[in-house]
Amino acid sequence: MLKEKTTPRQKHKSPTPRRQSLTLPKKIDLGETMWLFVLFDLPTKTKKQRKKACQFRMRLLSRGFIMMQYSVYIRHCGTTPYTNTVERFVIGCLPPEGTISIIRIKDKQFGRIKTFTRAGKSKIKAPQRKQLTLF
Repeated sequence: MLKEKTTPRQKHKSPTPRRQSLTLPKKIDLGETMWLFVLFDLPTKTKKQRKKACQFRMRLLSRGFIMMQYSVYIRHCGTTPYTNTVERFVIGCLPPEGTISIIRIKDKQFGRIKTFTRAGKSKIKAPQRKQLTLF
């Protein structure tokens, strides 16, 4: 029986360096950014109730919410996890009485909001974002 001779493999060196593949950042999907609406109806009959309602509104403002109407506050949230964080903040500072609703809408839906007054279409524009949100 004849045995074949095996030689160790030699590494092949190419004359040109290998190209490195570039990983491009993912395209930012603006459809995933969200607006958080907080709508509330708080009792204001007594001085203590008025104080609690005012504190709730001030907490929303301190967290970056904008007053759209007297009992409707809105805030732009860049990502879903951050929206969850802001929502937990709102839930954490709820007053003991009253009704509070939280609504999430996507940025594209927010852009379709039309506001009207008695004199016709309002010239109020969507609130400008005060801070750049990086993803």
